[in-house]
Amino acid sequence: MSTAVTKLLAAAALAVAVAGSARGASRTTLSDGWRFSRDGGTTWETVSVPHDWAIAGPYDMTEPTGDTARLPWRGRGLYRRTFTVSDADAAHLAAGGRAYLSFDGVMASPRIKVNGRDAGGWDYGYLGQDLDVSRLVRAGENEVEVAVDTTKHFSRWYPGAGIYRKVVFSVRPRGHVIPGTLAITTPCITAASASVHVSCVTTEGPTNFSFEVDSPRLWDVDDPHLHEITIAGERFRYGIRSARFTADDGFHLNGRRVQLKGVNLHSDMGLLGAAFDRSAAERQLRIMREMGVNAIRTSHNPHAPEFMDLCDEMGFLVWNECFDKWDDTAGRRPDQQLEEYVEDNLRRFVRRDRNHPCVIVWSIGNEIWEWDPANPRRSSNRWLDRGPDGQTGERNRRFRKAVLSEDPTRPVAIGNRPYMNEERVVRLGIYDDLDVLGFNYLRSYAPVRALLPGKPLVYTESASAVSTGGWYGGDPLGGMNAYQPDFAQVDSRDFQSSIDLADESFDWMEKDRYCAGEFVWTGIDYLGEPIPFAKEARSSYFGIVDITGTPKDRYYLYRSHWNPGAPTLHISPDRWTFPGMEGKSVPVVVYTDAEEAELFLNGRSLGRRRKGVPVEMPAAMTNAHYSVYCRYRLMWLEVPYEPGELKVVAERAGGRRDEKVLRTASAPAALKVTAEDMPGLAEGDLMWLHVSAVDRSGTEAVSNAELTFSVSGNAKIAGIGNADPCDYVPFPQLTGHRLFEGKAVAVLRRHGPGKVTVTVRSPGLSESVFELQ
Repeated sequence: MSTAVTKLLAAAALAVAVAGSARGASRTTLSDGWRFSRDGGTTWETVSVPHDWAIAGPYDMTEPTGDTARLPWRGRGLYRRTFTVSDADAAHLAAGGRAYLSFDGVMASPRIKVNGRDAGGWDYGYLGQDLDVSRLVRAGENEVEVAVDTTKHFSRWYPGAGIYRKVVFSVRPRGHVIPGTLAITTPCITAASASVHVSCVTTEGPTNFSFEVDSPRLWDVDDPHLHEITIAGERFRYGIRSARFTADDGFHLNGRRVQLKGVNLHSDMGLLGAAFDRSAAERQLRIMREMGVNAIRTSHNPHAPEFMDLCDEMGFLVWNECFDKWDDTAGRRPDQQLEEYVEDNLRRFVRRDRNHPCVIVWSIGNEIWEWDPANPRRSSNRWLDRGPDGQTGERNRRFRKAVLSEDPTRPVAIGNRPYMNEERVVRLGIYDDLDVLGFNYLRSYAPVRALLPGKPLVYTESASAVSTGGWYGGDPLGGMNAYQPDFAQVDSRDFQSSIDLADESFDWMEKDRYCAGEFVWTGIDYLGEPIPFAKEARSSYFGIVDITGTPKDRYYLYRSHWNPGAPTLHISPDRWTFPGMEGKSVPVVVYTDAEEAELFLNGRSLGRRRKGVPVEMPAAMTNAHYSVYCRYRLMWLEVPYEPGELKVVAERAGGRRDEKVLRTASAPAALKVTAEDMPGLAEGDLMWLHVSAVDRSGTEAVSNAELTFSVSGNAKIAGIGNADPCDYVPFPQLTGHRLFEGKAVAVLRRHGPGKVTVTVRSPGLSESVFELQ
């Protein structure tokens, strides 16, 4: 059939699809005006949605560990709100239209009523639902009630609680596309044209058509172009791109190899808790992009739909993961059959995200042990359990089939933990039907390469290095696990890790070209899972960026290697103020994209270092883990501390010299507030304010002083915090917060026009006033 005929038929089909719909769909985001009760309706407070009822605390210090951040997320809650159905909407419903309540996510097990009648519900808190409420609504005022129950949910980190993602009420005319039925695929792409196939179900029945795009502009990590199409009066976005995993040459996007430089991200918003905010998510991704990240693994659950939109718009590749385990971490109750529960949620997950070009693989789980029903092995430790919730060949085959029934265009994968008996797994055929295999830590993908040479492999969790942003102390040269139990902190100079080190992963990714790339554990600190100090802390140490969204030292190591186009020169420690350390050695590390640099202390050269030239390492760091350190960082490990000026000068190609200077601060004298640059800031978006202590010359000083915040104008502080994983002051609280090693962050949300003033005070320090016009 000729191109002209194909385009003509496509145009005719599209015209029919559009013509079948009446105009006038309405859409209302139900954000403000919710009433919320934690005690069954005895007392109520007014809240806005998205809402995380637990983030305000109080922390429960009787909890034995901070695995779920010691926040009060377990319990039951009730939300109520009224909404209006206009006369025009009622007319659409009378003519065959439909009304929907669309929830992006509720933690957990919500049951919804509209005007006192049951509208439905679901179990898995990380997925939402479009509920057809056409027969439950009426013209005029209506009431929606959402009952939430987290008591049966289990988590390995802080999951949040309540209606923590967006809620939308919509009325759509007869002929509209029924939510969840649209599938847009691009089965054939060349430089000259791309064929696009559309399949959906409208209230008039199934609709299928194809058309061609001449000289298509492809969606890519460097040019995330999105096309638009109108179907039945509604506009939808899609991308044209090809993506495939290979066994011998990694991942290919649009015909070229692209190394996955990825991070794992949990779905919390740091100081905001689990309540999703688009501007906060965009900031997270922007910080990751500046570091050189091109891929995100949604560890280990579906993120908000708006997060997927951002990945489309910003050009991130997504390893899209539906579950952690298949047990109670998936929200599954003991009375729910595993296969049916997992399969049903996988289908909903794929239908939700299949039109996002950012998605390159569907992951059905993470670190799920193998299970052989003929030879079961069990352990009293739930994390070493080989019990009946584990992987089998039949389950993987069934779940892959369920995924492909909703989207046959992408591969199906799983992320596997180390220490599995891979020879046994291969012998049992557990991996046979999976398209891509992910492996976590210890280069654990390498043995599988020999066992299954035809399987594409990805390093789905790498490094797992730990550090406290801006904290320098203890024994920084003590080796891999030289943690500081007296402080419950980890030195920020990047010598410690619970499993791997970042530099090792760089080396492996360069050697193992068959591996598609890595996803670092993790890009940003998150609430819960505070290894190695589970008894002391409430948030993780794993992040390359701390929980306030401030880069740690390690960020610049990744940036220097992953984003060489952006010149990097960073000194760790990032200050030169260490009272009481005079005459003692202070290890200094420099992260730079330059090949060599020279370090100066008060004008005296401490020598030049060049990448690839070994330096003498301390006894605890002479093992294989540290053998590649000199290739990716420059080190002066015995710098005698004296106050003054520490300067590094980097030599780049063409004779260009860059320098970075640190100066010793005197006693803290004042507070300083600076606003983080937020391009395209709109009303309702968030602004991040960085608070620091400075001496009389303006040099940042070391201080743990207590802070008090006050705000005037149409704005409110949504959260305050610092990099200390052991700080138990609730984020939304305006008093009681403190600087940590001289720094803190406040998140400001503007609600309307006019001047906004934020005043920050601390005893003995000059206050700082920030004004926003």
